[in-house]
Amino acid sequence: IPYHTRMRFASNADLPLAMEMWSASERGDLGAVDDIMTRHHQHGCRDGGVPPQLAHRGIDGVTALMLAAGSGHEAVAAHLLEKGVSVDAADQDGDTALIWAAMNGHAAVATLL
Repeated sequence: IPYHTRMRFASNADLPLAMEMWSASERGDLGAVDDIMTRHHQHGCRDGGVPPQLAHRGIDGVTALMLAAGSGHEAVAAHLLEKGVSVDAADQDGDTALIWAAMNGHAAVATLL
């Protein structure tokens, strides 16, 4: 079962884009990640920083970067890093994207991180 389908959410205006971002990141769909970013930026990034769909975390602290890293999607992980996501973010267990990549045997992504 894909990770994003197992998550519970709080109400949030950016949640639909966050869910799309999690799904695209887990699938390794770089085109979809770019499309989501483009749609978001058409409305402007409210805080001038990392767009909410990239910074948004699941109830257990999981980020789009963790999903891309844990699934071995190096290109998506690199793209998310270029967009400014935190490489140091940790989930509720204290695991970062690097740990997700390493635990799932994705050495190339672990090296990137």
